[in-house]
Amino acid sequence: MAEAASVYLESVTATDIGVQSTGQKETTQLTFVVEDQNGNPLTKENSVDVDFRFGARPGGSEYITDETVTTNSNGEATATVISGNLAGVVQVIAEFTMADGTTVRSSKPVQVVIHAGLPSQAHLTIIPERRNFAIEENGQYPVKVKAGDIHGNRVPDGTAIYFTTDGGFIQGSAFTVDGEATANLTVANPIPANGQVTITATTANDTEQNISISTNVLFTDSPIITVTPETFDILNAEDQQFDYTVMDANGNPMAEGTTVTVTVDGNEIDLLGDLDITIGAPNSSFNNLDVTNYSFIIDDANPDVTNETPVMITIEVAGPNGTARKTISGTKAKVRP
Repeated sequence: MAEAASVYLESVTATDIGVQSTGQKETTQLTFVVEDQNGNPLTKENSVDVDFRFGARPGGSEYITDETVTTNSNGEATATVISGNLAGVVQVIAEFTMADGTTVRSSKPVQVVIHAGLPSQAHLTIIPERRNFAIEENGQYPVKVKAGDIHGNRVPDGTAIYFTTDGGFIQGSAFTVDGEATANLTVANPIPANGQVTITATTANDTEQNISISTNVLFTDSPIITVTPETFDILNAEDQQFDYTVMDANGNPMAEGTTVTVTVDGNEIDLLGDLDITIGAPNSSFNNLDVTNYSFIIDDANPDVTNETPVMITIEVAGPNGTARKTISGTKAKVRP
């Protein structure tokens, strides 16, 4: 009867398993075949005991159920691996001893990965599609949550995320796919008094505790334009600075994409500054000066002309929040007494 001479991996029932207590498949079976010196699988008559052990492993209490298995009539021996509480790659080594005492081992491919624990607070992220929503739009907008486990691996598909909001309303729950879950926020009542809306996403971690993450967005109303000064009398060869704001009644900026234009009707005038603006998104802390406060300068372009002439300035706003227009008037090129 030919003696056993080699061993190789024949099949794996699951190359990806989850860490324990995450609701995923936690076991996999690796079947090895032992062949004799002629390249034929062993039979019952020349069976051998195959020892199984780990090569590389996460070290999270994963284990092999039977460390020694006798080959069957097809020369097969199967190792069952059960995951532990750590993610990582797993190598299973199969080996047997020949009559002369030589140890024959299988090759060392990385065939199994243990991955995807439950969500970790440190790896939880919430990302709204936008930061500023015009009340007039009355639309639905996605809010995305990205979730990873304590090892920085994405959580298992189907992990539940619960959503709440104190402004409008939001889809109550969503389930992760590739580590992400998305719920739709609807712009509607209630509108918080200051327009600032808090959205919170909650899930559970591997210690059976709720973990949450929140973000703020704005529900903004119709545009209001203010400008200082509202009347002016520019002396000959001088200039005048105007400071203006575009915001709603709560002092919040207009929705992203709103346009602001400043035009002047008058002769011999240079107009400089914030004249043609497309408003961007506010930052997450809503320090809104850079998206609400602007300025421009009117300069007497021809000091040789000393007669007083009328000037009209128009500021116009158009965007998702609606439109607004403000006009102020004055004079320029007045000779100093």
